[in-house]
Formats: sequence, structure tokens, C-alpha cells
Amino acid sequence: MELTPEIIISFCSGLLISSFIFILYLKKIASERGAFTKEKDLFFETNKLKSEKYFQLGREAGIKEERNKLQVRIIPYFEKEDGFFSSTLFVGYFEEVIYNGFSIGEPSYRSLKIYEKFKQENFDKITSITFDTIEKNSYQLYI
Repeated sequence: MELTPEIIISFCSGLLISSFIFILYLKKIASERGAFTKEKDLFFETNKLKSEKYFQLGREAGIKEERNKLQVRIIPYFEKEDGFFSSTLFVGYFEEVIYNGFSIGEPSYRSLKIYEKFKQENFDKITSITFDTIEKNSYQLYI
């Protein structure tokens, strides 16, 4: 088959006409999708306050739930060293961070005070005050 000018002209005109029809089709689809986008934007604009309200409520509930999983446990600590001429009392506490029932890191020791050269009555008084405070306030503190 030989390429004649008529075949070449009919091929080129068919290509131009089909390209024109395809461009019109794309224009129609684009205008429909543009209308859909406008409707979608209008829907989100009208429901924006409602969705933000529910988002904040969910966020606050999530924060409360996570804070309930986090706690700090404080355990009092006393160490008495009896020497020949004097006694020394080390007073402090262990602090442990717990998340969802699991310890985060090692319990850390915090020293509060060191008493030197004290009487046994003072030791009993210090320990009784500390244990009374613990019983009243509970030894678990929550963040």
C-alpha cells in the first residue's frame, strides 16, 4: 500500500479532530471536578467548627488517658549508721517513674538530710513523723 496525499491528509485531519474532541472532553471533566471541589470546600467550611470541637474533645480524652498511665512512685529511705562515738542518720527517698505499669529507667535516690550525733529518741520521732506523713498522703504521687 502506497502513501498517497489523500491518505496523509485524512490521517492528519482525523488526528486533529480527535484531539479537539478529547480536549473538549477534558474541559467538561475539569469543570465537573471543579464543582465537586467547591462543594467539598463548602461542606468542610460549614462543618469546620463541629469537627474542631470533636477533635479537641478527643485530644483531651487522649491526654487524660495517657496521664493516667504515667505515675511517680516515691519510697522513703532511712539508713542509720552507728559509730563508736556518734550515730548518723541518712534521710531521703527513692523516686521511680512508671508508665503503664513498667518502670522507666532506674529508681533514683534523693538525699534530703543527714543527721549526725543524735539521740535514739530523735530517731524514733523522725521515723514516726515520716511514716505518719506517708500514711496520710499515700506514697504514690500522680503527675
